[in-house]
Parts: sequence; structure tokens; C-alpha cells
Amino acid sequence: MFCYKCGCELNQTDRCPNCGTDVGMYKKILYTSNYLYNDGLEKAQVRDLSGAILSLKQALWYNKDNLNARNLLGLIYYEVGETVAALAEWVIAKNINDERLHEKENAAERYLNEVQSNRQLMDNLNTSIARYNHALDCCRAGNTDVAILQLKKVLSLNPHYLRARQLLSLLYLNSRQWQRAQRELEKCSRLDVSNTTTLRYMKEAEEQLAKERGEDENKRRQNRRRTVPAPSAEPDGEQVIKYTNSDHETIIQPVGSRIPGVDGFAFPVWILGGVIGAILGAAVMAFLVMPARIQQVRSQGAEEVRTVSAQIDSKELEIRDLQGQIENLNAEQERLNTELDQALANASTDGGKANNLFYTAACYINNPEDTATSTSVFRALRPDTAKYDASEQFGALYDALYLRLRSAMLDKIAYSGIAAYEAALPDYQKAISELEEANLYEDPEAYSLTYVKRLFYLGDSYLQLYLNADAATRENMTDNLTKAREYFDRIVNEFSDSEYLVQTQARLQTMNGL
Repeated sequence: MFCYKCGCELNQTDRCPNCGTDVGMYKKILYTSNYLYNDGLEKAQVRDLSGAILSLKQALWYNKDNLNARNLLGLIYYEVGETVAALAEWVIAKNINDERLHEKENAAERYLNEVQSNRQLMDNLNTSIARYNHALDCCRAGNTDVAILQLKKVLSLNPHYLRARQLLSLLYLNSRQWQRAQRELEKCSRLDVSNTTTLRYMKEAEEQLAKERGEDENKRRQNRRRTVPAPSAEPDGEQVIKYTNSDHETIIQPVGSRIPGVDGFAFPVWILGGVIGAILGAAVMAFLVMPARIQQVRSQGAEEVRTVSAQIDSKELEIRDLQGQIENLNAEQERLNTELDQALANASTDGGKANNLFYTAACYINNPEDTATSTSVFRALRPDTAKYDASEQFGALYDALYLRLRSAMLDKIAYSGIAAYEAALPDYQKAISELEEANLYEDPEAYSLTYVKRLFYLGDSYLQLYLNADAATRENMTDNLTKAREYFDRIVNEFSDSEYLVQTQARLQTMNGL
């Protein structure tokens, strides 16, 4: 234990041997934090992960520099599938001043390297998070079947994702699939034995299963035949046996009666009459009812044939009409291609923007599905400068192509910037250039799936360029910090439910310390 003021190693007294600072309360705080860390460690060893998380959070509340507590908290988060929270804890632990803590090795660096170096693992984790968020959206929209399929895929990628398994069990409970819900909850319990959400869902599933078992048992008891073996005497003195059948009807049978086929007496006449009646009924069906039924079926078949024939004739007329429309469209396309070729021939050689626009239009008209070729030249016409000092016809054609190619342009440029940031040796300068350009194509009314990720990558790229520069160069890079803070503040203020919130807050804490 070292003095918080001068860094000198402390002894048994409550005074620092070097500077004389009173460290009595400081020691108590550290002892309390270490005690809570040991408590969290013991709970984690018996898989009481929820209790361990509470103890470790309290340990960090007393001492935010408790490196062991922070690293263990990250491990527990990672174990229950909370990858973002785990990485955030390890990043904070990695940035703690090792000299101040007198620590030679930091396990957080090893954890981060093991996770980030495994590309397949990172892709699986990112995909599972995206699918989990999609499942949540499906639940809010009422598409529970799609949500169940998404959650099953999430658990195939990350079987320890506790929240995903709890949500899947909740959907099973909602659809009254009690046994499936119980199986999923048992897996949750093996992962975290004291999670209150799991225990609450488990109680509900067990109550419903017990209720169903009780109802089944009551039905079996009601359907069971109950007899009264002792004979009773009717008013006329005859001995009878009474019993109640499954329909709650009381049957009275004389004691001396015999059962046909058992007591050896002749076949009853009423049974013979029933057999004769059945034979007569079959004959009536064969000679009277069946011919009429066969005629009815034939009439229905003929009517269905006529209906199908009429539908076929209608479809043939519709096909001929569509073929005529296709011929007209082909002719129109040939006319437009001719006009486009003429316009390209008349365009001046120094009209760079016009040539790019016409080339893009020609590529799109010839093959609308080949967006890679269309966007290769259209990218030169940046949305913020393309229509500057341009004619009205140029602007109209640009707007028409922009509406059709905006999404493809956004995906192409955005994923190029993301790849530059996520590379083994990140190219932050290229990431900034690509992602800034991608934001020009963003629809502010309906943000794309990668928008928050791009905001975080942009802010972090500016920050990393500043941190990696030497002291002399940093003096001229204050704009980098301004840009980084701008993007981080947007995430905190506008996207507080994002998965990048924790990492953003960690970056802001780092910037506040600069």
C-alpha cells in the first residue's frame, strides 16, 4: 500500500513515513474496497454472478483504481455476454496509471488482445448484438415469431448471452410454452444462479406447469370409473348394484343379471335388430344417397374447370398486355440511350462534372442493378458542391440520380471507412476521410444501421491521431479534440441507448484528463 500523496510505501502507522500525511481513513477505504473485491471473487467462484457484479461495483465505488476488481468485473460481463461493458471495463483498466498503482502487469491488456485479435470472435459478438437489437425491435412491433428465430441465432453465436436467453424464455412464457421456457431458464440458472430476472421467470413457469399438471390429474379422476361393489335393495326387494360412469350417470344393474357372451346365454334380439338396421342403412346409402352425391361432386368439378379456364384466358390477355408494355419500354430506353449518347457527344471536354453525371446516368440506365459501376464516377460529384453554379437541368438530373444511388453510395463509402478503422493497423486518416464523406449521404430523417458506429469511429479516429502525435505536433491538433468531442457528445445526447455509450463515456473521461 502506497501513500496517495507522495507515493511512498506505507507502514503499520496511520501516518505516511515520508510526508506525514494522515492515511488512516485512506487505508480503511482501500481495505473496504479489497474486502468487497474478495467477496465478489468468492461469489463468482460459485457462479453467483449477479451478486459478484454488485460487490465489485461497490468495490470500485470505494476505489476506482482497484485494478483487480475492474478486471474481474470485465470478465464477469464477458461471461454473461455483455461484451461492450466488458471491453469498457478493460479499456479503463488499461488506461489506469500503472506507475501510480505500482503494478508491473495489467491483465486487461491481455484480455483485450485475446478478444480483439480473434477476428471471427469479434464478428460473432457484433452480429449477436445486432440480432439481439433486431429481436427487441420485433418484440416491440409484435413479431414474436421473428424475434424467437433471431434470438435462437444469437444464442447459436453466443450461448452465454444471458439477456438474450432470458428474452427468449419470456417469449416462450408469453406464448404459453411453459416447458421450453423452463429449459431455457435452467440454462440461465446454470450461468448465473442468483439472477433475479431468471428466478422470477422460473417461478412463473413452475407455477403454470404445476397448474397444468393439477388440471390433468383432475380430468383423469373425473374420467375414472367409480363403482359401488355392495348391492342395495330396491323398494320391491330386488338386489341391485349401482355405479356411476364417466358421464356422471347412475347405472342400476340387478345382481342376478347376466352379461351377454360371458354368462353363456343366447345373443340378444336387440343386437340382431341393430345389425339388420345397419345393413338396410348401408343399402339406402348405396342406392339413393351416393349417386346424388357423386353427381354433385361431378358438377362442382366441372364448375372449377370452367373457372380455371376463365382465369387462364385472363392471364394470357394480361401477359400479352405486359409484353406490349415491355416492347414500349425497350423502345423508350433505346430513345433515351440515343439522346444520352448525343448529349455526351455534345458535352465539352472540359465539362468534368457534366461528363461524370452523364456517365453515371448512362451506367444506371443500362444496368440499374450494377450500382458499383454507377457509383464509381458519381462519387466525384460530392453532394455539398455538385450543384454549385450548375444549370437547372443539371441539378434535376443530379437529384434524380442521387435519390436512386444515395443508399449504395452511403454503404460503399461507410464500409470503406469502417474497414480502415478496424484494420489490424488502423488508418485513422483514411477512416476520417471516408466516414466524413459517408455522412454527406446520410438521411437525417432515417438514420442507417451504421450511423452511430460511424460517429464513434470518427470521434475515436480524431482522438487517436491526437494521442499518437508527439508533443510538438499536438499543439497544432487542437481541432482534433474539438471534432472528437463533437461526435462523442452527439452519441451521449442523441443516442443514449446505443451500445457505444459506455465506450464513448470512457473516451470523454480520457479527453478530460488531457
